[in-house]
Amino acid sequence: MSSTDSAPQSNFESLANEQRLIAEIGRIASASPSLDSVFSAFADTAKKLIPFDRLAISTIDPESGLLSDAHISGLQIEGQNFTGPYSLENSSVPSLVYEELRTLALDQKQLIDYSGSSAVEDTDQRIAIGLISAMFAPVVMQGKLVGVLVFRSKSENPYSERELDLAEQISAQIAGAISMNRQFELLEHEVASRKQFAEEQARIAQIGRLVGSSLSLDQVFKSLSNEVSELVSFDRFVVAEYSEDGLTLSRLFADGMDIADSPPGEGLQENHQLIFRHNMENQEHLLLQGDEYKDFCVGSPTETIRYEAGLRALLAIPII
Repeated sequence: MSSTDSAPQSNFESLANEQRLIAEIGRIASASPSLDSVFSAFADTAKKLIPFDRLAISTIDPESGLLSDAHISGLQIEGQNFTGPYSLENSSVPSLVYEELRTLALDQKQLIDYSGSSAVEDTDQRIAIGLISAMFAPVVMQGKLVGVLVFRSKSENPYSERELDLAEQISAQIAGAISMNRQFELLEHEVASRKQFAEEQARIAQIGRLVGSSLSLDQVFKSLSNEVSELVSFDRFVVAEYSEDGLTLSRLFADGMDIADSPPGEGLQENHQLIFRHNMENQEHLLLQGDEYKDFCVGSPTETIRYEAGLRALLAIPII
C-alpha cells in the first residue's frame, strides 16, 4: 500500500476511535443517576479526546438560575477549588456561550476580558497557577442550557476547530446525564423532606400524648421541652401564661439557659404589650432575630438581661 493510500486509512481510524470514545462517554454518563459516581471515568475518557490540565462541569440551578462548579478533575486550586454560585452574567463564562449556545476557546487575555465581575478573582487564580487557556462548551437539554463544560490548559492556544467539535459532541453526551442527575437529586430531596415531615408529625403526635399523660405540669413540660428540642433548636424554652388583661406573663416552666431575668408573673412594658397583644389576638407567631430582637430589648430591663446573657432571637407561639 502506498503512502497516499495509508493517509486516508489513518484518518478513518482516527475518526473511528474518536467516535468510539464519544460513545463510551455516553455509556459512562448514563450508567448511574448520580454523576458524582461516574465523573472520574468520564474525565479519564474525555482526556483521551481533548488534552486538558483541568476539567470542570458547571451546572445551573433550575430555581435560582445560578451557575456553580459541580464536578472537577485535574489541577486543584488551593482555597477555592469549586467556584460559584454566580449569575451567568457575573461568571467567567463568555456571553456567547450562554446566550448563543456556542462553543468557544479563549487565550489568557480573552479570559480576563470575558470574566464577569464576580469571577475576576477566580480567573486570576487560575491564570496564576498556569491555566492560561480555556474552552467552554454549553451543555444543552431540549434547547435549554443546563450547564457548561470547561476545559482549561497550561498550553497556549491548544484548542482548534477539531477540539471545539469534540467538546460539542461530549457535551451532547452528558446533557441527559446532568438532567437525570438533577431529577435524581430532586427525588432524593423529596424523599428526605417526606421522611422529615413524617418524623415531625410523629413527634407532634407524641407531644399531644404527653399533655394528657400526667397531672404533674412540671413533668409534662419537661417531656414537652425534650420533644420540642428535636423539632426546633433553642437555648431556652419557656411556657408562660398570658393574662387576660394583657399586663403580665406568668412563667410556668423554663428549660435551657439559666438566666436570672425575672420572677414568675413578670409585667410587660408598654411596647411589649402592644406587640404581644397583636400577635396573640391574631393567633400569629412572633419571630424576632438580629437587629429586630436587639431593638425589641431596648427599654426592657428583663429582655436586656436575656440579650446580655447571649440570646439573640425570640420565637413566641400563642397557645390557643
